[in-house]
Amino acid sequence: MPQDFPFSTPPMATPPIMPEPMTQPPARSTWPTVVGILAIVFGAVTIIFGVFGLVSTSFEDFFLSSMSPEQAAETQRITASYQPWMIGSACVALVLAILLLVSGIGVVQRRRPGARRLRVWAYLSIPYAVAAMIMQAVLQSELIEVTQAGIGPTGTPGVLEEIIVVPMLLFGLAWSCAGPVFVLVWFSRKSIKAEVADWA
Repeated sequence: MPQDFPFSTPPMATPPIMPEPMTQPPARSTWPTVVGILAIVFGAVTIIFGVFGLVSTSFEDFFLSSMSPEQAAETQRITASYQPWMIGSACVALVLAILLLVSGIGVVQRRRPGARRLRVWAYLSIPYAVAAMIMQAVLQSELIEVTQAGIGPTGTPGVLEEIIVVPMLLFGLAWSCAGPVFVLVWFSRKSIKAEVADWA
């Protein structure tokens, strides 16, 4: 009589479940913090100097004290004729600085409106810088003529303007346009546009 096998057939083993590989989240970019902080700093500094320039006349008084009475009177007459333009320019610069400060805060917080405002600031800053340079060039040219009139034949306004004033104005224009140009170029990159599109 056949005997039953004392052990039952063992069930087939279940294949082990392999854990899925852990995926690292993509590293968060740091450029919004850098660009935003720079915008905040430059905006705040420009606001401070702009307000100080609107309410302070100490530099002008020091400049006039080094002139003869005739030169000082003529210089005051010239600066007075440009006063509305100078006040308007300072007010525009103050508004642009506030816009830069607010835009920087938005970029640090990774907000799309912050990036949009920063581009608006760049578009407005370049023509303002050109207009301000032209105004300063005309004003400085007249002031140099007054200064040279009391020096005598030791030099000519054209030579002094070419040596001192023109390089300073060109450097000021390049400095004023460097930030706006960088902003426009940076935010025109496809990778940056794609990242900003994901912001809140």
